[in-house]
Amino acid sequence: MHDSLILGFFLRIAAIYQQSGIKHLIDRIFDPLKKKWNDSFLYHLLFLKKASDQECRLLSSFVHIINRIIRWLSKKLQAFFGLFSNSAITYGTRSTVNYLANLFHKSFFGKLFYRYMELKIPEGYSSVNKKAVLYTIGAWFLVSLLGAVLLPLKYAVLLSGGIVFAALVFVYPVFGVFTVVVGSAFLPTMALVGMILLTIVSFVARLIKQPKKPLKIDLLGIAIGVFFVVIVISSLFSYERTESLKVAAVVLVFMAFYVVLYNLIENKRQLKALISLFLLTGLGIALIGIYQNFAGTSAGNVWIDQDMFSDIQGRVYSTFDNPNVFGEYLLLLIPLSFAWFVHMKKPLAKSITLMNTLFLCLCMIFTYSRGCWLGLIFAVVLFTAFYNKHYFVLFGIVGVVAVMFLPDSIINRFTSIGNLEDSSSLYRLFIYLGSIGLLKHFWFSGIGPGTPAFNRIYPYYSYSTILAPHSHNLYLQTFIEYGLAGIVSFLAICCVFFQRAFHTVKEYGENKEKIIVVAMIAGMTGYLIQSVFDYTFYNYRMILIFYTYLCFSSLYRKFLLIEKEQTNAESI
Repeated sequence: MHDSLILGFFLRIAAIYQQSGIKHLIDRIFDPLKKKWNDSFLYHLLFLKKASDQECRLLSSFVHIINRIIRWLSKKLQAFFGLFSNSAITYGTRSTVNYLANLFHKSFFGKLFYRYMELKIPEGYSSVNKKAVLYTIGAWFLVSLLGAVLLPLKYAVLLSGGIVFAALVFVYPVFGVFTVVVGSAFLPTMALVGMILLTIVSFVARLIKQPKKPLKIDLLGIAIGVFFVVIVISSLFSYERTESLKVAAVVLVFMAFYVVLYNLIENKRQLKALISLFLLTGLGIALIGIYQNFAGTSAGNVWIDQDMFSDIQGRVYSTFDNPNVFGEYLLLLIPLSFAWFVHMKKPLAKSITLMNTLFLCLCMIFTYSRGCWLGLIFAVVLFTAFYNKHYFVLFGIVGVVAVMFLPDSIINRFTSIGNLEDSSSLYRLFIYLGSIGLLKHFWFSGIGPGTPAFNRIYPYYSYSTILAPHSHNLYLQTFIEYGLAGIVSFLAICCVFFQRAFHTVKEYGENKEKIIVVAMIAGMTGYLIQSVFDYTFYNYRMILIFYTYLCFSSLYRKFLLIEKEQTNAESI
């Protein structure tokens, strides 16, 4: 009865409006506009109605004008970058690089470096003008000196280094790629962002200057691009839009690095050199971790439940500020370093890569990260199953001997997995319960990326009043931040990676370099298993390393395919 009265009231109001002068006034205003819209050219185009010949000619002229503008801009940009390529700065930079490269190749360290990478030393560079080298170094010295006088020492050093880096990247874009990959483990996040942006600008300039070298992108790159779009949309509709856009900007730059890396590494020689430097950097990072284990860290026992693990004096984190993040980095490097050891032929390269693998494994133990230990076990099993089942015996013997000699602190830590008496395990369980409660209400749209958005919504769903900066689970956090589209697109990236990597192993099973791809599969598997127990993208640098690792796999697949096509062509 009550509902019918309300309905009757609104129907009466509608009837009065239909007969009122207001309605007639609105119709008189909007009817001509509606008629104009229905007869317009744009309406015909949008709703697929047949346009007149005059309208078609108008459209053709419009497209022609746009095309002329684009071609004019393209020519102007090509002329600008061509002018820069022929400038004194470029010439001086090239001459200086060639001069220094010649000195390095002739030095003891240069010969040792190329022996480690098992690559031939390039022949001497030709275009070396010593006067241009002198002028270039002198100009850089004067600018650096001026910066030291006018600026604080810190900013003067940044200015000096920035000038060198920018000049090298604009002349040699691939230099930016090498620097970012090597520095990804220890440089500050915003420094890496700036370096990647400079490399992207240089890469785009090369595309404009050399239109015959088009942009290349593979299926994995397309999957990453879809996730890229989802992140942008999610950030725009975030509950903390400003902060989420800041987070997304960093993440998107690191994702874009995949495309730059895929296009600028043009042959297997460059790729092998890049991976060798990536692993050599890992050796330095591992040495820092080993030093921390014996000298102690400023963090002390902050990540240890002292009631259960009083015999653990501390956990190492090297340059990553957190032992779990360091363990995630090691998960990607250890299988690849071991594969590099097996793949190398010369004694020097084998000894360095073996030492690197052992130091990385020691650091993995010293992190006391149980999730990373589990991930490494799965990675070893998968690597052995797909590459050489005889390694099961070797790794089994190593495992038994290790258990016999490992200290009780490590054994107790490993056997405590799943023990809810450990405050860390109970803490994670409560966070999972709260995060699942949050996800029930935001599963479709997500809440937006970044800790500020999570901190705004999560407290309403926190279990047992326990707060956290994230859900301690990569998949759960991705679902929460980006919604259904986000988790589906991220899982699509993982599926495309494994599908293409397994196809490469199957297709090129006779190739000796198959072990490299198998190691990448194993490393990524271990990383994704650890992601069940932690939000492995919390540290921005791990996002960059993750997409770099994906690109290593794609590049190896690309170059193996090129080699196969060349072999087939020669056999014909």
